[in-house]
Amino acid sequence: MFSSSVLGIVLIILAVTLVGTALIARGISVLFALPYWSCLVGLFLVIGLILFLKE
Repeated sequence: MFSSSVLGIVLIILAVTLVGTALIARGISVLFALPYWSCLVGLFLVIGLILFLKE
């Protein structure tokens, strides 16, 4: 279905996106003195909502 190089690139992009989201959540939690996990879950919900409404 996919070649191994395309699959590798997709996995790298997914990993970078997840790490970036986690770092943004860490920054928000430090900036506003909120729990880290609530910021992380909130960011994933916002991203999911944006992707859902984009369709």
